[in-house]
Amino acid sequence: MPLKPLIIFLSGMEDLVYQSFAFQPFWFLRKTHLEELPQVTEKMLQLLNSRQIHYTVTMNGSSTRIPITEIAYFESQGHYIVVHYNEKSLRFKARMSDIETALSKYFFVRCHVGYLLNCRFVQICSRTSVTLTDGTVLPVSRAKAEETQTAFMAYMRSLRP
Repeated sequence: MPLKPLIIFLSGMEDLVYQSFAFQPFWFLRKTHLEELPQVTEKMLQLLNSRQIHYTVTMNGSSTRIPITEIAYFESQGHYIVVHYNEKSLRFKARMSDIETALSKYFFVRCHVGYLLNCRFVQICSRTSVTLTDGTVLPVSRAKAEETQTAFMAYMRSLRP
């Protein structure tokens, strides 16, 4: 479920504060108190950071939470999965299909039997390969070509205001 947008009303008409409640604003800032803007902005950033969605990797009895916005792709290596994020990687035991199910609603697409990629990191998408923003080239299987391009286009449309 998408999160509701954070709205800050800025007005010199203080009597409108109660009417703004119908829109569930994050804050109502009066023009006469603009010096509060840095604090309001900081509170908003704290809330946005707390909303961030993570993927949890468990290995050797310990868990690592990785923000999904930092994950470029997952790679299958036998019975193990390698998650590539922030120029780092972690190897753990899991099933790619389980990860795919958990992350598909966040613009992750299975471009090949061995790869699940985050559309956020795609720079070039063709029918046979994808090039990521860091220059990594991943294969796209014939069976997954249309699905990969459709997911990438859906991601690009989601960026439009």
